[in-house]
Amino acid sequence: MLTFFLQLTRRRLQYIVTSLFLTCWAASNVVLASRASPIHATWIATPVCEVSRQIGRLAQIPVILDRRINPNTPISIQASGESYDTILSQIATTLHAQVVYLKSSIRITSPQTAGRCVAAETLRNKELNQLASKQKQCLLRTEPWSWLSGSQPRNLLEELVKKNGLTISNMSMVPHDHFPAAEIRAIPLVDRLDLILAHFDLRVTWSPDTKGEHPSGMIVPLPIATDTVMTKPRQSMPRPQQPQGRKVFTLRLEAPLEPSLVALTKQLGLTLEFDRDTLTAQSISPQEIVRVDVTQVSREKLLDAILSPLGISWQIRGTTLRVWAEESIEP
Repeated sequence: MLTFFLQLTRRRLQYIVTSLFLTCWAASNVVLASRASPIHATWIATPVCEVSRQIGRLAQIPVILDRRINPNTPISIQASGESYDTILSQIATTLHAQVVYLKSSIRITSPQTAGRCVAAETLRNKELNQLASKQKQCLLRTEPWSWLSGSQPRNLLEELVKKNGLTISNMSMVPHDHFPAAEIRAIPLVDRLDLILAHFDLRVTWSPDTKGEHPSGMIVPLPIATDTVMTKPRQSMPRPQQPQGRKVFTLRLEAPLEPSLVALTKQLGLTLEFDRDTLTAQSISPQEIVRVDVTQVSREKLLDAILSPLGISWQIRGTTLRVWAEESIEP
């Protein structure tokens, strides 16, 4: 799956091509293991929170941006087949941060906290191995998780604790805060808890002395950092071959006409021939806002969806896309 995210800016107005997916569909409609696939994408002055969310979706693992990093920091990167960890490393360098690969998530955090997160996961794994079998199964139960914008971390944790019959002390250590909306793919319960707590340099330590099926824990500070921080994926996966088949496109777009076509043709491997004179003659501005929302359509239907509502003609010859406006005929 090749995904292109474009952001176009004109003066103070910012128009975002929220997502442009170019998907190769084989006859069997195979879904690729996105985490192993190279990334082909362009981000221009895109908030890092959005970039990390999109990469997490591609990598099929949550990418967590530490709450102490400005989520609106603009990121400009063009990926032409690099792996997701290479792109994340570039982002972290821009933020003066570090990427940490944990068992169920990837965190972008400060270098000081990165090592502490690794040490915390190592300790947690030892603690889990000391629990009774049913208690360990409870903590390793996987579920997706989501919350609305403005949710308070302590409330989110208390809901998880109540839902799963846990007992966790020192909840008062979690400070008052408000989180942006999030959708987390299915990960173990123990990871969901620590995912929130790590924002505040906290974790849950689990007691092996608990009776019954439901374990009890205590919120404590993250441990001292280990000497080695995992900055690469735990295992490398073979790069899958792209399935052969018909290309279809999904596009949600609200942006100026000419910059949109420039970005689109670049991603399609075409050269744009934009006949500005004929458009001007028909009172069509190159900065006219185009609005498109199409799903799994051919290249031809994609171009029709962009240009036909404005009365603009187009033609592809070889690797050149010609765009012009026909002279109107008076009745």
